[in-house]
Amino acid sequence: MGKKITHSYLKSNLTDLWNPIEPLILIDLGCEFYIAKFNKHESMNKALYEGPWFVIESFLSTRLPQLPTELYDKEVLEKIGKKLGRLLKIDSCTSATLRGLYARICIQVLIDNPLQNEVQIGTHTQKVVYEGEGIMCTCCGTLGHVLWNCPHQKKEI
Repeated sequence: MGKKITHSYLKSNLTDLWNPIEPLILIDLGCEFYIAKFNKHESMNKALYEGPWFVIESFLSTRLPQLPTELYDKEVLEKIGKKLGRLLKIDSCTSATLRGLYARICIQVLIDNPLQNEVQIGTHTQKVVYEGEGIMCTCCGTLGHVLWNCPHQKKEI
């Protein structure tokens, strides 16, 4: 994305997103690579299995709430991911059908394009929820700014 992320910014964001039960240890490896170290399995499992898997606006963990069980299929989830952006990962709990409230996939999207809030799967219209509050404008569906500074929002005079 052309932006460098500082160690403290990344650590703060990951701590907010993962909410580990212990202090997060983040090791800077250089060249914008980091290792998150956990002493407790619960913290590691929460980060690995509950996501979000990527930080900064171009990578999103996406929920498909109340997805019909017959659509919890790897090929169907791959098609959904490709309709929304570039599919990066299907959550292991979703692929093993261990979660029924929603399916979760990780996609990469172009930051300049508005996000879709639903996707058509045959005759079924599926709602799409993007995880990570505060990164997407609820007015225009674009990443990189929020409602209060949206250039598309009509200003009251």
